[in-house]
Amino acid sequence: SPVVFIRNMMFNVLIRGYFDPDYSLPEFKAGAVHSVCHVSQLLANGQFDDMEGLVTNEVITKLRHRHMDLNENQLNWLSVHPRDCISKRCQIGVILIGEQRFVEITVAVHGIHGFRMYEQAASMGKVEGHPPLNWKNHFQCNYRFIRDYTKGEHDSWTINRLNHFVLIK
Repeated sequence: SPVVFIRNMMFNVLIRGYFDPDYSLPEFKAGAVHSVCHVSQLLANGQFDDMEGLVTNEVITKLRHRHMDLNENQLNWLSVHPRDCISKRCQIGVILIGEQRFVEITVAVHGIHGFRMYEQAASMGKVEGHPPLNWKNHFQCNYRFIRDYTKGEHDSWTINRLNHFVLIK
């Protein structure tokens, strides 16, 4: 959306100018996709203790509870591989509460499970054309990252909301 694009550009200027001169949206996106893949693998394996520091405690508590309701097939689908990710979009928000300054960035990752294997087979000449459009293999992950930029705070990006869903036609 052009509105989101312009808004993101304005917030980029604000973040670099006032909060973090080293901030870079392309670098953030690359790190965010890495985090999405890493956390999704931890989630699929039920490694909640390893999520501490990456994901807020409130979210870990909710994930533990939801994890119990998933079957083995659903757990396998949670795990995302970086080369299966096709598109990444983000929306930036700035929260000002008195003297507190927070930046939230929601990253939406769309992909196809098994896309990396299709690419490997295509590079060896074993398949031609485009990957089959099996909607059951498409996934969407939405992860929201937050960072406290309040003066005197030394915070890092933390995931404070996440969801995974499968696109079924």
